Amino acid sequence: GKEIFGLAAAENIHNLLIFHAGTKSKRGKWRTAGGRVLNLVGLGSDLPAALKVAYQGANLINFQGAYYRSDIGWRELARK
Repeated sequence: GKEIFGLAAAENIHNLLIFHAGTKSKRGKWRTAGGRVLNLVGLGSDLPAALKVAYQGANLINFQGAYYRSDIGWRELARK
């Protein structure tokens, strides 16, 4: 798997939950193990605040071939 960078920094973000799925720890470093690698959940007083936290974490995490969806919550945001 590919080494995951920025995870330690993202873990320090207040109100950010990180769920591991396609990961494995090898010699003290997190690596990808296929599929959907991580799930980030931002908590906040409203949807924009929660999205800001989640994307702040997503922008810190990187590994070869990494990408994340930038359309989560758009329908609800459009309603406001």
